Amino acid sequence: MASSSEKFETGLRMILEAVDEAAREDHAPLSSGAMRAELERLAQMRGRPAFYPYLGSGIGRGARAMLADGRWVLDFALGIGVHLFGHGDPDLIATAIRAATSDLVMQGNLIFNREYGALMETLLRHAPAGMENCWLSLSGADANENALKLVRYKREGRPGVIAFRGCFHGRTSAMAEITDRPDYRVGQPATFPVHYVPFYDRNDPDSIARSLAALSDVVAREGERIAAFIVELVQGEAGFVTARSQSGPTRCRPSPARVNCSRPICSSLPITSISSPSARSSRAAPFSIGGASRPTPRSSREPTLARPWQWRWRGG
Repeated sequence: MASSSEKFETGLRMILEAVDEAAREDHAPLSSGAMRAELERLAQMRGRPAFYPYLGSGIGRGARAMLADGRWVLDFALGIGVHLFGHGDPDLIATAIRAATSDLVMQGNLIFNREYGALMETLLRHAPAGMENCWLSLSGADANENALKLVRYKREGRPGVIAFRGCFHGRTSAMAEITDRPDYRVGQPATFPVHYVPFYDRNDPDSIARSLAALSDVVAREGERIAAFIVELVQGEAGFVTARSQSGPTRCRPSPARVNCSRPICSSLPITSISSPSARSSRAAPFSIGGASRPTPRSSREPTLARPWQWRWRGG
């Protein structure tokens, strides 16, 4: 007689095979007219039409997705946030199914299973030196909001933030105030000061000097009211913009730990650096405070759980 673990693994294989077969079939759930009608109903409920005339069927494979009317399209939005693994990734599907079999209906910072600690161990093992604590969040904006709360608490409620021009840190109220997109803040009150310094411009040989000069000016004027300097290491919404390693207001090196200022610019002020995940790159980076769909490093370590199929952990 098969054990419960063997039955589960057999069922999981059958589900993955069915998903793979569905991705190979040209099955249209709706006609083109029915799809347009459903998009119109969605627009009425949303109060505005969809940005794209897209209604997915739930079937995808790699960079391709099947629309509800049976058309296959190449998904050029693929990669936003944590979706860099593509559609229909069998490992992610299997992981989601294993997670759904857990006895706990939720996991968070109040109640959690053993894999909660295993994920934290993996992140901290790959984090920069000096990072000894971990707080898991479900999104980049959630991570940034919590980081800002912690920093302000340690900085006696200082409200100010320094950020780079062109940055994106989320669409929640506080993160929209920091994100360098005025259209995100239309009709919203400004509740704390944000000071922008220019990001690295590879076409400007004086770019680093300009950033340092702008930072010096901000710190000289507002330093006692600044809690944090938030850094998007790779700017996503600005167009996948990267910077040379020495270009952070450094010589205050941008790192997930405290800004280690060796220059007089910041040396007298305890300004903390927050490393923010990019909206157009993976949030699975072990040094970001955000949550991850799946950590990249792997090994054969798998803790023994109450039921063998629950979250077979593959973290390093």
